[in-house]
Amino acid sequence: MKANALGVWFEDAAELEAKVIGEGKRVEMRNVEEWKGFVEKKREMGERLMAQYAHDYESTRGNSSDIKMLVSTQRSGTAADKVSAFSVLVGDNPIANLRSLDALLGMVTSKVGKRHALTGFEALQELFIASLLPDRKLKTLIQRPLNHVPETKDGYSLLLFWYWEECLKQRYERFVVTLEEASRDMLPALKNKAIKTVYVLLSRKSEQERRLLSALVNKLGDPDNKAASNADFHLSNLLSDHPNMKAVVIDEVDSFLFRPHLGPRAQYHAINFLSQIRLTNKGDGPKVAKRLIDVYFALFKKVGKMEKIFTIRVLQVLITRASSNEKLDKNGKVNPKEEKSKGLSESHAELDSRLLSALLTGVNRAFPFVSSNEADDIVDVQTPVLFQLAEMFIALLLRAMKRDVNLKRVSAFSKRLLQIALQQPPQYACACLFLLSELLKARPPLWNMMLQNESIDEELEHFEDVIEDTDNEPKTVSNKQNDDIGLVQNGEDADSGTSSSESEDDLPASSEDDDSDDASEDADFSLVKSEMDHKNSKSVSDNEGQQSQASAKKSFLPGGYDPRHREPSYW
Repeated sequence: MKANALGVWFEDAAELEAKVIGEGKRVEMRNVEEWKGFVEKKREMGERLMAQYAHDYESTRGNSSDIKMLVSTQRSGTAADKVSAFSVLVGDNPIANLRSLDALLGMVTSKVGKRHALTGFEALQELFIASLLPDRKLKTLIQRPLNHVPETKDGYSLLLFWYWEECLKQRYERFVVTLEEASRDMLPALKNKAIKTVYVLLSRKSEQERRLLSALVNKLGDPDNKAASNADFHLSNLLSDHPNMKAVVIDEVDSFLFRPHLGPRAQYHAINFLSQIRLTNKGDGPKVAKRLIDVYFALFKKVGKMEKIFTIRVLQVLITRASSNEKLDKNGKVNPKEEKSKGLSESHAELDSRLLSALLTGVNRAFPFVSSNEADDIVDVQTPVLFQLAEMFIALLLRAMKRDVNLKRVSAFSKRLLQIALQQPPQYACACLFLLSELLKARPPLWNMMLQNESIDEELEHFEDVIEDTDNEPKTVSNKQNDDIGLVQNGEDADSGTSSSESEDDLPASSEDDDSDDASEDADFSLVKSEMDHKNSKSVSDNEGQQSQASAKKSFLPGGYDPRHREPSYW
């Protein structure tokens, strides 16, 4: 093989392999130790062949002005110029310029500074994707049928290709390890660059696929929300480019979710990514949906074990937000330690609630794509978990409403629960009614607020119930009338008795005086009676006026609503 006539190395190697040993040849190995010794001898021979090939390249191409300029730039140029020179030489002939590739890897793995890493990552990414890596996984010498390679010129050339492929596999693995380390760096620019490079390599080439995928999934647990969101974004794009990788990615995220001491923030980012996976009813879509359901419910069980911790955290947030009084120190300022602990408790509780919300969203999205046979099995097996989750939410809501100091907010929650219960299944409505009954037992003042109308704007028309006392007033008036008439008649009898006694004592008085007295008394009685009749007629007219006004108001209400009519209470 001539040093100045190399094209794309893996295409030339495939043609030469088909020419020398043919297709379908496999490794024939009887004793492992003997095979390892044989492979080691072939590796030493391949190393000598590569050294000879590099020497031939320098003797033929090294005399050109372009190569001389690149070599001088490698020695005395700036960092950017060195990266460019190394990249050009590797692109010209990668087998003969393995040392230039090693120099590039040394620049990105150097512990002296990180300023070369950004340009080095970009250059190595272009080299590996454009010219170095084939569209298959690289192999080592121990995986090759070395016993079928003849001792000829073409056989030695094929051995040189296989040895170079093994060297390239080792260099690429070093580059992937460097990317993993850079993705954990504290410098945000370097971290984001490494994450993007991992995604590009994973989406373009299959070499080191498992390690690159693990590195990208691990970034879902990054303390920096931006880095975790970038990992989520790149994973979503990866599945858009390669839909057949859904099962592999889900398995990797599953192993990530159940690592020990994994925080709720990392779990939330992982579940959020899984819930955004596009599902379909075609092909392996139902199997992928079933796998997602299994992951969700497995995490449900894990969260259920931490139910008490979750409830306490969320209650702390609700109670802290409900109470309007803040704890102050002696100077009247907020205590920084208490403020910090308060913020931590709120963040943990919010993450827990968001995690459960993401889990429920994922179940709702994946369940319609599960096949009907497997859906029934899921319902039968996972029903206790769902009931446990619903019970946890109801208990949490009851505790929060019991401890809330704002009665108006609790009343609003109660009314909203009743509104929702009208459109939910019977078991949910019964749970809401039981919750409210326990709440009203603990906080009796809520009865008045539950039966009171909501406050409305002053611009809108406001109606109030009419006091129903019209039936008692006529009866009272009639009784009062009878009493007054009785008093008047008693007074008349007393006056008539007095006048008769006086007439009997005063015999000389004439009969005309008696007639005049009787007439005056009759006039007084008729006057009093007329006044009483006038009062009674006035009160009756007033009552009729009130009833007419009520009927007028009733006619103005929309929909024929009667404000005096009360619905029966079912408390």
